[in-house]
Amino acid sequence: MAQVLFNRVAIIGVGLIGGSFGLALKKRGLCREIVGFARTSRTLQAALARGAIDQTAESAEASAEGADLVYLATPVGAIVSLLERLGPHLSPGTIVSDAGSVKGVIVRRAQTLAWPEAHFLGGHPMAGNEQAGIAAADPDLFAGAAYVLTPTEDTPAEVVARMQALVEGLGSRCYLLSPEVHDRTVAAISHLPHLIAATLMHLAERRAVTGEPAWELAAGSFDSATRVARSNPALWLDICFGNREEVLRAVAEFQEILRDLTEALRTENQAQFEQFFVAAQALREAHGRPSPVSRSRNS
Repeated sequence: MAQVLFNRVAIIGVGLIGGSFGLALKKRGLCREIVGFARTSRTLQAALARGAIDQTAESAEASAEGADLVYLATPVGAIVSLLERLGPHLSPGTIVSDAGSVKGVIVRRAQTLAWPEAHFLGGHPMAGNEQAGIAAADPDLFAGAAYVLTPTEDTPAEVVARMQALVEGLGSRCYLLSPEVHDRTVAAISHLPHLIAATLMHLAERRAVTGEPAWELAAGSFDSATRVARSNPALWLDICFGNREEVLRAVAEFQEILRDLTEALRTENQAQFEQFFVAAQALREAHGRPSPVSRSRNS
């Protein structure tokens, strides 16, 4: 039987991530009670029916009252707004965490708020997919996935330890990173791939409108490379502009690598061209699947 780590958890935003978080907490016995809030009553009722939450709240503020963990699973911009509104409704000792894909802008805002007895610890489960909504929620979404926590020098050690225990209780691999390292890393391995997937869709459409059978011939490799292009456009607008500087840096690095490959092809440098793919194949074999290591790694 898993250890109960929290008595009352408030989940604000019960879509794919928030709903999966609630289902995972319930499945693993990590809390006693979950109250949820969402923008629409339809979503709330669906989350209640699925068992992701035990009861609903009429507002985000109401859901936070009496909770010892408040989990913000909304878009990045909404998280920042919620941080500003929730302060007066937090109990002494409450931990506030989030699932935002960008950490710097969120953590910096949290540091400016006067929460004398409550604590914020940013988080990011690396476990989403192109689906959305409570219907896609999965109690095992976080199992085996990386989960980043981004403490600052002001975060009490006991808060970090408690959230680390929760993350590991979900079956995730916990990593402790600074917000800056997190944002720089995910720009390359999460945000840039979404841009590339969308760009490939536009390239195929350019070919299709000229009469080429691009969509008819698109097969496995194209489907794999563009799977995340199905993701919510508004969500990715929020993420990319929230992490704009690091996304721009990742795009520039990608363009530099692509220029080198293009030059090798243009000059018929077959040895360089082949080595590029040999090295990529070796990297994929070495790093293509998550490490089984479940211990935290400091940045």
